[in-house]
Amino acid sequence: MNEMLSGGIGFVSGIKQIEENLASIDQQIYRMALGVVKRKFSPEFMNRIDRVVVFRTLTHQHLRQVLDLELNEVQNRIIASQSDRQFIFRCTNATKDFLLKEGTDLKYGARHLKRAIERHLVYPLSNLIATGQTGLGDIIKIDFDESKEKLKFSKEKAIPSFSMERK
Repeated sequence: MNEMLSGGIGFVSGIKQIEENLASIDQQIYRMALGVVKRKFSPEFMNRIDRVVVFRTLTHQHLRQVLDLELNEVQNRIIASQSDRQFIFRCTNATKDFLLKEGTDLKYGARHLKRAIERHLVYPLSNLIATGQTGLGDIIKIDFDESKEKLKFSKEKAIPSFSMERK
């Protein structure tokens, strides 16, 4: 299955070609997985199973949606934990691409995405909060610095009379 996704031996034209052929690759993986399951387990055991589920490969669009959900969760954590210094952070597309590159791969999908977000985004934001560099209504812009290969945090103007209290 990994060879089907990575292209096996030889030259591979990249992820774009894989995403174009994703439907046929998913069908092949499903047939292959079902065949392996039937060979590995006895018919008696297989009759006790209602359904065999083979997960489809995530596209770049799916991974971007997962990333957006995780970033919203981080924003919600900030709102819930900081009553007197609530702020908003905005990630540029370059930042999102960096986080996806660091937190996803073909073999494991988005399993490491939370870890990458914690390491590259949450820990630096926590340091900004702990050192008092954020205030009520601040907008923190997070951009990817290509020369240093890391995220750059900058404060934009604060929103006047800003409050994010939950009702």
